Amino acid sequence: MDYLDKIKAFLNCLIKFLSVWLSNLIIKENNKYKATLAEQVAQARLEWQNALLIFNEISEQELIDYAIYNLKAREEYYLYLTKLAQKKGIKNFTVDIM
Repeated sequence: MDYLDKIKAFLNCLIKFLSVWLSNLIIKENNKYKATLAEQVAQARLEWQNALLIFNEISEQELIDYAIYNLKAREEYYLYLTKLAQKKGIKNFTVDIM
């Protein structure tokens, strides 16, 4: 892989990351009301799935640690919210381990 290909791969990963980040930012800005716990669980699951997509697409060594950290953080937050929702008796969501 030559230098230009490495730059292209890095830029592709960066574009994917920024598009996910920007879409999450837009969602947060448009959401004027506090989300219910079930909605928070659904959003956390979506963020976890996005982190998994980013992790699977990363090919640059410099970004692997970030992708692992991001994936683990999103997973733990999702699992925390699902446990909290279960304690509060909310059942209109699915708990799955990817």
